[in-house]
Amino acid sequence: PVRLLRALVGALGRLRIDGEGLYMLKLSSWNIRKFALYRRAFPRARLVWLQREPNEVLASLLREPAGWSRLRHDAARARSLFGIAEEDLAACDLPAFCGHVVAALLESAGATPADATLYLDYEELPEAVWTRVARFLDLTLGEGEIARMKEEARFDAKKTGRHPFGREATPRPTLPPALQDFAARVLAPLYDELDARRRRQIGETAAA
Repeated sequence: PVRLLRALVGALGRLRIDGEGLYMLKLSSWNIRKFALYRRAFPRARLVWLQREPNEVLASLLREPAGWSRLRHDAARARSLFGIAEEDLAACDLPAFCGHVVAALLESAGATPADATLYLDYEELPEAVWTRVARFLDLTLGEGEIARMKEEARFDAKKTGRHPFGREATPRPTLPPALQDFAARVLAPLYDELDARRRRQIGETAAA
């Protein structure tokens, strides 16, 4: 698997323009469950982990289920990828399944090496890209490059065309009671631990 992954990433990241020297691989969140494999393939790579308040993540997943939501009906793959026991899966509706998956992702993110990981929160975007991320990756950006990034950040990257991006100006999402309880008991502590790492990194940078 390591050789295959290196070959695949190498093909995707082949040089196209003279002078290219840095390649960033953007992965869907579920790939954090395969972090050990990526680490074996690319031991010197740095990781940027982007997270969002769990209730907001769950509300978004219930509005627009992710592709992995189909694994709720595939016990073997759900267990292999997310570590969800078959007996737990049998009692899962979609909201409960999303809760278990988000817990698995946060647990895996908690196992990443803090010295090689930058922890970001959704609320920091887009400014963190040309401040914290650039600094973490040792990138020196000129005023023109930052101006271009600010301009591009005005548009929704998930839509074709130039659709202005706007944060959802909605009240705190309302989740099914059982999912609210799960988020408070299980997800909040996992998220808070990662957020504490993020805050420590910000503090260390400010003190440097």
